[in-house]
Amino acid sequence: HYEKEGVDYNFRTDEDFLNKAHNREILEFRKYDTEYKGEKAVWYYGTEFDQLVSDKINVAVVDFDGVKAFKSYKDLDVTAVFIHVEDEVRKARCIKRGDYDEVEFTRRLKDDREKYVDPVNWDSIDFCMDGNWEPGYVLNEFIEKLKERGVNV
Repeated sequence: HYEKEGVDYNFRTDEDFLNKAHNREILEFRKYDTEYKGEKAVWYYGTEFDQLVSDKINVAVVDFDGVKAFKSYKDLDVTAVFIHVEDEVRKARCIKRGDYDEVEFTRRLKDDREKYVDPVNWDSIDFCMDGNWEPGYVLNEFIEKLKERGVNV
């Protein structure tokens, strides 16, 4: 498995995750009904309040609903960035890290296309970036954009 506990994600059992959501310990979350490596699955992703660090820049990868949840939380100063990556680049990156699955990849593309057509979703985005470059370059561009906006990086 390419993802590491406590580095890439904090893995939870479905029961633990849903309990945290029910107890409002999670700022934003989403559920994906998927099929990965031939098996149907339900994946939950979210940001727990205790993962946020008040004296640091917090970075989260979320969908449009996640952006809206972050921006509605008054204790956070949120800058929402949409990083556009072409489908073929996304596919190549999945293959490179060893987690490419055609069915799951197709589901993600379909889900993204459905969400990206609604102009209301774009109201919550502060700026967009081209993510088709090497990740290190994109990160440096991201940091420069934050500095331009007055964020102390």
